[in-house]
Amino acid sequence: MNQYEQFLEIMKKMGSKTNPEELQLAEAVSSTEIQVGGNKLDTDDYKINENIKDLKAGDLVLVYKIRDDLYIIICKVV
Repeated sequence: MNQYEQFLEIMKKMGSKTNPEELQLAEAVSSTEIQVGGNKLDTDDYKINENIKDLKAGDLVLVYKIRDDLYIIICKVV
């Protein structure tokens, strides 16, 4: 790999650090908790779309991470 290719690789790595988070599937553990990856989140950790009336254990939801400590539940996935 020449110096230009190395420079491009560094630019790709550094640029990807500021990319937004991706949408993720999460599962409701209860009516107030969801599991995203290995993390259990309670109502202090997420906001929920007002059109979602209630969550039940086992429901799949689409979430988006907007900060390290805050997610948004966008919709139920059926």
